[in-house]
Amino acid sequence: IECTSNLSPVSDLYILTIGISEYANARMNLNYGVPDAQAVEQTISEKSKGIFANTYSYKLYNKDATLDRIKEAIDQIRSRSKLSDVLIIYFAGHGGVYTPETSEEGEFYMVLHDVTSLN
Repeated sequence: IECTSNLSPVSDLYILTIGISEYANARMNLNYGVPDAQAVEQTISEKSKGIFANTYSYKLYNKDATLDRIKEAIDQIRSRSKLSDVLIIYFAGHGGVYTPETSEEGEFYMVLHDVTSLN
């Protein structure tokens, strides 16, 4: 079934992809962090044509995938976006769960480029 409409899209799409294959600590390197993030960004951009008025991509790979750069990208998106817009954040890299001794629930953390140890 094909759906057609005479309406023009009004919402914009913001895509923030973060991919890390090369960490500051080379022992933590991954094979597919950056290629996975690139493939996801490309696929979403292609498949969303006609659904959104505009698509804006923010890409942070390897040494650019730091907390400061991620915050900067989110701040830029926040300043440009409207309430009706959509934001997709995709992360390909190491992750970790930290559970404090005083809690039963852990919190997930993205392991960014400049993290050198998971301890």
